Amino acid sequence: MGRPSKAPRTPFGQRLHAARQAAGLSQAEIAARLGVKQAAYAAWERRRVALYPDQIQKLAHALKIPVKDLFERTPRSFMKCGPTGRARRALEALSELSRHRQSSALYFLEAFLRRHHPHFKTVILDRDAIAPKPSEPDSTNAGPPAPALVHLKE
Repeated sequence: MGRPSKAPRTPFGQRLHAARQAAGLSQAEIAARLGVKQAAYAAWERRRVALYPDQIQKLAHALKIPVKDLFERTPRSFMKCGPTGRARRALEALSELSRHRQSSALYFLEAFLRRHHPHFKTVILDRDAIAPKPSEPDSTNAGPPAPALVHLKE
C-alpha cells in the first residue's frame, strides 16, 4: 500500500472511491479486473480524467453497479450495508456453506469476539450444536465438557 495522496478527490473520484469501497475491493484488485495498472486506476480516483465509454462500462460491471451510479450525487448502491473488504467476502463465503459448517465457524468467531470485543454478546451454543456427544460419557472428566474441536479444511 502506497502513501495517501495529498490531492483532494474530484467528485467523480469520490463516487468511484465510494463504489470501490462498497464493493470491498482494493485499487489493485479493481485495476486487475479492468486490465490497467494500479497507478492508473489511482489517478482515476484522484484527478480529472477522460475515460472512454467502454472503460466506464467495464468499471460499472467490475463494481457491480449501474453506470448511472458513477455520475449521481448520492447513489444508493454505495450506501454501507455491512462490513467491507476481506471481512465482507469471508462472511459472504461463510453464508454459502451448509448450516453445520456455518455453526462451526461461528462458534470460533463468536468466542474470539467475546474475548476481544468489549460490547459483543451472544448466546453461547450448547456443545452438541457443534459436535455430537460421544457414544459413552467420559467418567474421568469431572468438570463441564470441553469445547468441541472442529477441523476446517482450507
